Amino acid sequence: MIPFEIRSRGCATGEIRDYAKRRVCFALDRFPDVRVLVVSLHDLNGPKGGIDKLCRIVVEFGVASVVVEEAQVEWHAAIALATHRLSQKIARELKRANRLSVRAMERAREKMSEEYDLEEAR
Repeated sequence: MIPFEIRSRGCATGEIRDYAKRRVCFALDRFPDVRVLVVSLHDLNGPKGGIDKLCRIVVEFGVASVVVEEAQVEWHAAIALATHRLSQKIARELKRANRLSVRAMERAREKMSEEYDLEEAR
């Protein structure tokens, strides 16, 4: 279970909070190294309506941190799109970090083999 916090200023009901919790847990289930997760739900225009339901998700994990924001007319749509984008963005970040670490390991191996060749030549 991922420890996280849902913040809202009285605009999200218990049902919306449960929905957000389910969607976030499902989206991040395959990423075990999540350390901090904060979901913020804000109604920007209040009762005026319009595209004003904002879902902001901040995730910190071992390699980096990711922030996703989505504004929609309905809470369910904002949460669903934000969690989908979050999952994709984290996968990209982890893939990038893995690629960088593989390159660093290859460079270290090359350097060690060069040093070994120099010692052997002496």
